[in-house]
Amino acid sequence: MRSREPRRVHKTRGCKNEGQKLKKIELIYSVLFFLVLNGSFTLVSAADGPLYIKNQSAVSGMLGIPAQREARSPAEGTYAIVLHSNLSNDFVSKSRQEEELIFDGEMHNLIVDLRVGLGSKWDIQIALPWVRYSGGFMDSTIDNWHDLWGFPNGGRELLPQDQVTYRYTGQNGSFNFSKGNSGFGDLSFVLSRALYEDDRKALSLGLGYKAAIGRKNTLIGSRNDDIFVVLRAQHSGSWPIKLFGQFGYLSAGNIALLGRSQEQDIWFGGVSASWAVTQSVAFIAQMDAHSAPAKSAMAPLGSTAILGSLGARWRFARCWSAEIGFIEDLNVGSAPDISFLATLRYH
Repeated sequence: MRSREPRRVHKTRGCKNEGQKLKKIELIYSVLFFLVLNGSFTLVSAADGPLYIKNQSAVSGMLGIPAQREARSPAEGTYAIVLHSNLSNDFVSKSRQEEELIFDGEMHNLIVDLRVGLGSKWDIQIALPWVRYSGGFMDSTIDNWHDLWGFPNGGRELLPQDQVTYRYTGQNGSFNFSKGNSGFGDLSFVLSRALYEDDRKALSLGLGYKAAIGRKNTLIGSRNDDIFVVLRAQHSGSWPIKLFGQFGYLSAGNIALLGRSQEQDIWFGGVSASWAVTQSVAFIAQMDAHSAPAKSAMAPLGSTAILGSLGARWRFARCWSAEIGFIEDLNVGSAPDISFLATLRYH
């Protein structure tokens, strides 16, 4: 076993000027996340569909790329609500030629997503995220896990634990954030129509708009709006397996932090398979991908993001569902090292 000097643990404190209201929201969020993650209360299932996955890497997370969902539209006058929580831990430290990048921190994301059936196979979807960057608490656990199995640590041992640093320097853009930050992110709208539906198959087309209402010049708000179009499909056969997929194009508004290095034409896609092992339990395997947000030799900015996810859905009532799962960056560095998700749905 390799030896190394034990490193000091530095805890990052939240901004001292956070108001009491902010602290209450963060407390509610934390309690909700861990209750769902630990199964501390009873949840039920309603809707089949993919996991609610979004890339939470510092820059990619500002893009308005939509999460996968089923292609069918809710019936007129009906609605579906998703409360999604994601906890990600990220560490990347790279330098090459005239670029240097360090992403070190944890990101908590709480999303409220509402979808309403408008009739004639139309529906509208609205999503509002609450985003928090901090030093977090998972660094020591991840370090110990890597040591136990002999996995490479990627340079984690060279920096203090539980700090928050998001820094990039390049020819065409730069940013440096070394304090925790939180607030509401950008608001998304999607208008979708089912192009085809039968008992086993469905195909839909959606047009989306991301309104940049999040805090500007931070990693929470992108400063400018995005628009996107997405094609979704689903299929179920005689086996207890349902397949879902999406493919789309996003025109990204200017992200001031990236300068001229930003890529504004972004493609995205994903596939998902849901296997119902019983009437109340299903396992989901999923893959999501999108093109690079910038021209860069640094993986979080210049590499195609590929995310692999595994999760489970628990069903025991007609109108509710709950999911837990985790996400790995299959293209290393293009997404956070590890993310844990918990989702509560009403349909």
